[in-house]
Amino acid sequence: MRRIVPKYAAAMALMGLGPVVLAQPGPPSDQAFLRNEGQWPAEVLYRSRSEGANVSLLRTGLSFSTAFPLAEADEGDPEKQGYLVWNLDLGDAGPDTRITSDTGVPSVHSFLRGPDARGYIVHPQQVSRITYHAVQPGVDVVLYHQGDGVKYDHRVHAGTDPASVRCHYRGIKELRIDAEGHLLVRTGLGVHRQHAPVSWQVVAGERRPVQVDYVLHGDSTYGFRVQGAYDPDADLIIDPLFDLLWASYTGATGGSNNINYCFANAMDPQGNVYLTGMVDSSFPTTPGSYSGPGNVVPEVFVAKFSSDGSTMLYSTYLPGNSSEFGTSIAVDALGRAYVTGKVDLNITNMTTYPSTANAYQPVHALGPDAMLTVLDPTGSSLVYSSFLGGDSPEDGFGIALGPPGIAYVTGTTSFIGFPEVNATAYPHGGRDIYVTKFDIDQSGPASVVYSLRVGSVGDQCQVHGISVDAAGNAYVTGGISSNSGALSFPVTPGAYSSTYTSGQDGLCALLFKVGNTLPASIDYATFLGPGMGGGVDVDPLSGEAYVTGRTRTFAFPTTAGALQPVHGADMFGNANNDAFVMKLDATGSSLLYSTFLGGPKEDEGTDIVVNAQGEAYVTGLAHVDFPTSAGAYQETVASLLSSDIFVVHLNADGSAYGCGGSTLFGGSADEYYGNFYDYLAPSIDLLEGTGSGDVVSLSATTHSQDLPTTPGVYQPVKVNGIADQPFFLKLGCEQLNAPPNAAFNTLVEPDCTGGLVQLFNTSAADTSWQWTFPGGQPASSTDQDPGPVQYAMGGQYTITLIV
Repeated sequence: MRRIVPKYAAAMALMGLGPVVLAQPGPPSDQAFLRNEGQWPAEVLYRSRSEGANVSLLRTGLSFSTAFPLAEADEGDPEKQGYLVWNLDLGDAGPDTRITSDTGVPSVHSFLRGPDARGYIVHPQQVSRITYHAVQPGVDVVLYHQGDGVKYDHRVHAGTDPASVRCHYRGIKELRIDAEGHLLVRTGLGVHRQHAPVSWQVVAGERRPVQVDYVLHGDSTYGFRVQGAYDPDADLIIDPLFDLLWASYTGATGGSNNINYCFANAMDPQGNVYLTGMVDSSFPTTPGSYSGPGNVVPEVFVAKFSSDGSTMLYSTYLPGNSSEFGTSIAVDALGRAYVTGKVDLNITNMTTYPSTANAYQPVHALGPDAMLTVLDPTGSSLVYSSFLGGDSPEDGFGIALGPPGIAYVTGTTSFIGFPEVNATAYPHGGRDIYVTKFDIDQSGPASVVYSLRVGSVGDQCQVHGISVDAAGNAYVTGGISSNSGALSFPVTPGAYSSTYTSGQDGLCALLFKVGNTLPASIDYATFLGPGMGGGVDVDPLSGEAYVTGRTRTFAFPTTAGALQPVHGADMFGNANNDAFVMKLDATGSSLLYSTFLGGPKEDEGTDIVVNAQGEAYVTGLAHVDFPTSAGAYQETVASLLSSDIFVVHLNADGSAYGCGGSTLFGGSADEYYGNFYDYLAPSIDLLEGTGSGDVVSLSATTHSQDLPTTPGVYQPVKVNGIADQPFFLKLGCEQLNAPPNAAFNTLVEPDCTGGLVQLFNTSAADTSWQWTFPGGQPASSTDQDPGPVQYAMGGQYTITLIV
């Protein structure tokens, strides 16, 4: 596969200026590697920090150093310190080892030594991922940060024996493997633990777990031993669990509880993160955004943050003079943010929530209404905003997008008056579910393509999630509570389950699919089992649906070989809520897999996304003893009495963890979605493999003042005490079969007439290179790291790299 960077260009103004780095400064961070550009001895390539130690990256591997107070320190020199240094040699790495990094950005660090400014090192580059290629034949090592430590994975290429891998420590006292398979590194200052490895291969397009253990070769060298099935003709990745890329609070300063919530997030193709929810008047806004706060709380907020979490790109309110709630968000390819939720009426039965002239329903009806509001890419104006409702309460719970301009909204309605447009009539009469398809490029009545309502006479339905496939079919999940057995809910012939079964909470989860022909109708509808559906995603090509939610029963259906076929009962044998994950075939008639995710306490699945390999990333809320992977970013809840969010990566058949494993994230207080609302969080979105792996964004609400945020993000510190505060984060997951991804950095060194351009290749998974330098000398190159390019005249030039 060839990926082209058509204008990864050095636009040079060569007029005798000092060196110019063509990038924006990045945030200061202990979770980055700072490139040596002359500030340290030449043998040091990069430096970072790991669990309190300085880490220097050398050609041969890693060098750790830790300061400690000397016993002979006295009052004259109370800060006298010694340093303990130990090294980790990576295989046969040496002077000829190829070392690459991801695209760097200038750091905020500068090294200004001595009186001569020509020797100053200003804003040296910082990177987040470094690869040592061929540390021994067929073996690469990838370094990055996880938590407060440097983490490294081994990639053993096809045809290479994993048993040949060797890593050698120097300057330590001993290596040991404990009973759980962890590697213990004893230095003069204590013991460092490396978790037992977790390993994967991709075989026939599927990720497969491989049992790999540490093995010792003497007192200071370790390697690996494969146990069980292993395909020598496929790459093996050792230890590729979730990596915390960054985490941030949002900066709300209000001290009120039950008001400042984040219910949903979404990413655009560039990885920028969009949030929505409800807040009081304390949420930060940006100049030029659509609106500041109104005069009644809560109000809808929409905020956009840069892909690295460091910058609020825009933030705006969508205000009215009643209570408003932003419950779900999606972003189209043009960067427009689509938000749904609910708008209440105030005591005068009026609202000033904004609608636009092209709206389907520009005027609020009686009772609370759902809404669809679309912001332009700058967050400064409304593209479309419409109410959606009748004479009874409506709510918007989920949104999904088709091509630009096409939005599918789902929610609940009751009684009479909800608009049904171009749709088959189905039973209803209690609390019902609606699915409405908008085309915001049309105006007025034409902007609703169809609006379908479905329920069960006299019963109470709830909805939480919606997803859309490539053909424009909509998949909806939720639940139903019935005293009559939901006899009138339109389960279709041949559906997976036509039997209404409820658990202790009286709920039965459901899934249905609305086709893309008019009049809109239900292609299939099925019950799933006792519980509530919380989130749904669909393989856009195959039409296989993935559902997560919660269930409070041992009888929920699971499949043979599932990751967790048995409910996590408490110490008394009782069933609290567990999360579940189900995968159904394209017809809704067969269960492909079903598994619990949970421990003995209350756990719940709230959202799910699926990658191109059919692997699910699931999130939700967890309590004590939720099952996690050995070596996960956070293996246990931060407090026994609080809830944290969980993220689980499942393989394509639900039989095991995917390469990200299972991790928690949270602080010492609760992470949650709100005590008084039915809007679920955490929310998850997926940015698929861009050369370094899948990336998921998550958002929720917290009381914790000690969330593990990362340096350099927009708001690393909670500024409103223990009150509600939205937060958001990104996790990365190593992609085992990543396609080539072209990238490079430039450094311009002008001279009197033209200039010299230094090139730094930062491509990923690259095996061949085609450089072109129009107007430069040389004019082209096929080298991995070409030498400097000379330009005879000042001007703007485009450099192209194909890998």
